[in-house]
Amino acid sequence: MLKRVIIKNFKEEKCQELFFSSVFTIQNLEEIPQNSSRDFFVFHPFEVNKNKIIVGEVNSIKPFLIDRKDSGKYLPEKSTGISKEDYTLKITSLINEIKSKKYQKVVFSRKISFDITSPEVENIFIELTNEYKNAYCYLVELNNGQSWLGATPEQLIKCNTAQYCEVVSLAGTKQIDSDEASSWGDKEKQEQLVVTDFIVKNLKALSINPKTGNVKEVNAGKLKHLKTTISFTLNSAEKLLKIINSLHPTPAVCGIPKEKSKKYILNNEEYNREYYTGFLGLINLKKINCNLVVNLRCMKVVSNKTHIFVGGGITLDSNPLDEWYETENKSYTLRKILEK
Repeated sequence: MLKRVIIKNFKEEKCQELFFSSVFTIQNLEEIPQNSSRDFFVFHPFEVNKNKIIVGEVNSIKPFLIDRKDSGKYLPEKSTGISKEDYTLKITSLINEIKSKKYQKVVFSRKISFDITSPEVENIFIELTNEYKNAYCYLVELNNGQSWLGATPEQLIKCNTAQYCEVVSLAGTKQIDSDEASSWGDKEKQEQLVVTDFIVKNLKALSINPKTGNVKEVNAGKLKHLKTTISFTLNSAEKLLKIINSLHPTPAVCGIPKEKSKKYILNNEEYNREYYTGFLGLINLKKINCNLVVNLRCMKVVSNKTHIFVGGGITLDSNPLDEWYETENKSYTLRKILEK
């Protein structure tokens, strides 16, 4: 259950703490009250059959006043998790599956674990907001002793009270300071196009006529990605829920075909993603209003153990060793934050 939630929206400097009048778990989004005028905070897992959807009815939202606390945490050099050799072997095997036409794209991930002495999650959250100024940053503390923190660059869906909605297609990764940062290869372009096509196809299947924007670059920490904004109008809470259910998990965090890719992930990653590559944020079904983001660039803190989650989209053009280093690059900023 939710104990505490702090968020910082995209490109904003101020942080907000959410307070709840009630907290509960559900099996599907349709269980969220549709006649309430209050917002609900949703913490949704990658796979609902493995983890519950946690919901908090928001009673009030107040500014979060930054107050850095003394912390004796440290990050040892050695981490635990799947080795480079084993990971690249798994990626090689997956590429062979893609060559046989079973999949078009699968997002494969890994978990990196560290021992940390007395981690202060508020400090980690503050450092996230400093390093990822353009991202949606969050801290979610649960009653079971877990804390989840993240700085995601990816919007799942945002709708305002004027019934205008946006969905983001985000994929492809490069280091900002790399020699190749100025150019994008066919692999990255195709990877992002697959996500865009998936979103547009699913929206049209729900009788929605979306407008697709141009492909742009967006920075996230030390990395940059390809991004397309897809917009449309909406006047039904029922259809909003159908959109969310049809999009999650998108090819940016799962793959194509969706259900087959998800099954491959669940059978081969050898760990439970839990809330990594799920989504979170505020929703109000009565007002048809929401701001939901994909849970990327995140970590879980439990006692003196911290787990960082990273992954990448595997396609026919993927190189196993390059995919390993992409996950290393994605974990770099989070590692550096833990060292502070």
